[in-house]
Formats: sequence, structure tokens, C-alpha cells
Amino acid sequence: MTEPGVAAQAPARPRRRVTLRARLIITTVAILAVIGVGIGAAAVLAVRGSLMDDLDGQLEQLSARAQASPRGGDAGRHPFQDPLRFLSLPGQGDGTIAAVTDGSTVQGQIARAGRGASESLDAQTLRGLIGVSPDGEPRTVRLAGLGDYRVVAVEASGMRVVYGIPQTGVNAAMGATLWRTALVVVIGVAAAAVLAGLLISRALLPLRRVAQTAAEVSRLELEQGESALRTRVPDDLSQPGTEVGDVGSAVNHMLDHVDAALQARYDSELQVRRFVADASHELRTPLATIRGYADLTKPLRPDSPPQVAQALERIDAGAVRMTGLVDDLLLLARLDAGREPVEPEPVDLSALLLEIVDDAHVTAREHQFALDLPAEPVMGMAVPARAVQVIANVVANARVHTPPGTTVTASAAYEGPWAVVRIADDGPGIAPEIVDRVFDRFVRAGADRARSSSAQAAGGSSGLGLAIAKALMGAMGGDISVVSRDAGEDRGTVFALRFTAAA
Repeated sequence: MTEPGVAAQAPARPRRRVTLRARLIITTVAILAVIGVGIGAAAVLAVRGSLMDDLDGQLEQLSARAQASPRGGDAGRHPFQDPLRFLSLPGQGDGTIAAVTDGSTVQGQIARAGRGASESLDAQTLRGLIGVSPDGEPRTVRLAGLGDYRVVAVEASGMRVVYGIPQTGVNAAMGATLWRTALVVVIGVAAAAVLAGLLISRALLPLRRVAQTAAEVSRLELEQGESALRTRVPDDLSQPGTEVGDVGSAVNHMLDHVDAALQARYDSELQVRRFVADASHELRTPLATIRGYADLTKPLRPDSPPQVAQALERIDAGAVRMTGLVDDLLLLARLDAGREPVEPEPVDLSALLLEIVDDAHVTAREHQFALDLPAEPVMGMAVPARAVQVIANVVANARVHTPPGTTVTASAAYEGPWAVVRIADDGPGIAPEIVDRVFDRFVRAGADRARSSSAQAAGGSSGLGLAIAKALMGAMGGDISVVSRDAGEDRGTVFALRFTAAA
């Protein structure tokens, strides 16, 4: 529970992983975009500067022409006495403007080339022109109703004269240049992105092949048996000197070490199995001798002292149990070596379950047994004697490792290509740390699953029963698995034995 006033923090979302290919493409495109925008901006500014220089040159020529001495009969007249006269001369550009003020009055006109004359400027436009500083430097002003103008103001003989040329052409050219430059940059960046994606994908292809090699190794069955690890990174990808070559070489060295370790493990397991098989085989004769002599003492036990009779019975029981353990070890050794003959045939699993549960009713009266079988027989491919051994072993395991009163339910059904037998109990589940190893050899369920009184009297289990069941099911082309919960309302253990369904 969270404390009052403290808001529960929502679980953090896992960060979305971005592939190396995507990061490289994004970085490359971003760099190219910045470079493209920079080059485009520089080009636009350069074009604008050139156009403005041309416009300023025209403005300078206009100022010089306006201040030139009048021709003809006006030769003795100063140009500033009539500064607007030049607007009516031939060759003036449309929209050229001029304004003059002596401090008290303001005049201004605009040339109209199409009409062959000039027109007066309104008062608002004149105020905008007369406000220009008379320093002789060209500057841009925005005039109401006329737009942007490039103007220059000069002052002489007590008069301020302002000349101006429309900037419309420059603005239009700059707009077109800007759009064309932007289009070129966008197309260039898009083309660069596609090309970068192709080149980067091609450059990373060797790394993908190395990853595929690692994935192939990860799918190999290396848990047990002879696990020959022959997969390697190809020679063309494992030559040191490049990034991919260094990775490929390191992966190959790692696989060599793993292969050597697996071979050493297999050799060790093989030696242990040979020792167990040889020792078990050698133990059969002395055990048979012990059991034989123990059997000879049976007629003498009633007349023997109680302690002697009890000792002889214990010797007999121990010899029987030891003989069973040796037989189990020999069976596992034969299965490991592939020397156990296995020829599956159609078997009525429903009938086998019925017989095994009937026997369990007699041998384990402190437990409850139930059957869940379909109307039609469930047929599976198995060796009859081995199928009985496996199913009886799992039923006995449920009986031995659960307390009195536990209900054990046996069922059979078809599931796809499988004929599945399930043995379920509602007793204490298997401890989580043991569930994954329950089919290993010499692994016992431990104290979490209580042992019945009859099982305790018979002595501890060898820890080989489920290992034998796993090996036999694999030899018959089937499988066995377990699901167990050791707490909660649905606690219990379910063993599933999958036989290939008989056609």
C-alpha cells in the first residue's frame, strides 16, 4: 500500500531500442541536412547580396543622372533648382521615385513609364521618404501602397533630395531562389538518406552474418550428450584488421573454447557413465549372492533371536533395494548408449491407466485416486512394458511425495498429434528451485513435498525414477514435462506424458 498523500509511481516504460543502422542513417541524414541548409542559406545570401549590389549600382546611376547639368536652354540652371525634372526624361524605369524638401515644403513624384509622365506622391509616402538620413548610403524602406524601395538621400544647397528604385524585382527573384534552393536541399537530403541507407546496410551486412552465426549456435542443443560445436564465422569475416573481422575472430576464439569445454564435459560424462555401467554390472553378482544367502536364512528366522531375525530382514530389504538401484543405473546406461531396444507399437493408454490406478487403490489406501477418461480408447505409440513402467513411476511419485488424503487424478486425451496422459495431484507443489531439475539424476523433491508413511518405511528414493521416465519417453519418441505450484488455491503438481498418437 502507498502512504496517504503519496502518489503511486507508474512503472517506467521500457526504452525503445534503436538499431545501429537506424542511428547511423539518422545521424548521417542530420549532418547532411545541416550542411545542406548551411550551403543553401549561404547561396541565398550570396544571390541577395549580388542583386542588392546591382540595385545599389542602379540607384547610384540614378542619383548621378538626376544631378547632371540640364541641357539646352537650362544650361545655366543648377540641378537642385528642379530635382524632380529627371523623372520626365526618357528611359526612366517604371516606379522610380524622387522627393525633395527645403525644410518647409515637400514635393515628390513617381515615374510611370507606361504613361510617359510622372505622378505626385501622397503625403504618407512623402513622410516615409523625407525621414531617410541624408548620408548618401543606400537603404531599404517600406512605403505604404508601394512596397519595398531601395533609396538614397543627399543634401546640398539647403535641400534634401531622396531617390528610390522599387525592390519588387529583387524580392521576387529572392523568393524564387529561396524556394528552388529549399527544393534542391530537400531532394538532396532525401537522395542522400536513401543512398546512406543502402551503403550503411551493405556495410553492416557482414555484422549481420556474424550475428546469424551466433544465433545458429544459440539454437543448438548443448545441454547434454556429445555436443559437437562445428559452427564458425566464415573466414572472410574473421580476419583481424577490421571492426567486423575483429568481432568475427573473437567469436571464433570463443566458440573454440566452448567447443573444447563441451568436449571435455562429454568425455567426463562418458567416463562416469562407463564407470557406473561397469560398477553396476559388477555389483549384480555380489548382490545376487547376498540375496541368495538372505533367502536361505528365511526358514531359520522364526527360530532365531529377534535381533538376528530383524537384522536378516534388513539385509534382505537392503539387497532388494540395492538391486533395484543397480538395475536402474544399468537401464540408464543402456539408454544413454542407445543399446536399449525400443520398438513402439499402438498401445491403449486408457487401459493401462485403468490397471495402474486399480493397483494404486490397493497399495495406497491413504490416498484418493480418480480417473478422467474419454469414451473411446486413447491410443499412443509406445513399448507396452516401458509405458507401464513410466506411468506407474509417475503415479508412485505422486503417492510417495504427497501426504495422506491427497487426491491423484489420472487422465488421457488427444491433443493434436499427441496422446497425452496427465497425472495431477492437489498436494504440496514442488519447490520452485527444484522444478527445473526434477528430471535430473539423483534429484529429490525435498522436504516441501511430504512423504507418506509407507514411503518413509520403505526408505528414501534413489532420485532416478523421473530421470528414467524422461529417458524412456524420449526413446519412444515422446516427452514428459511438469507444472507445479507450491502455494495458493491451485497448488499441486501435474505431470504430462506425451506419446505420439497412433493412427
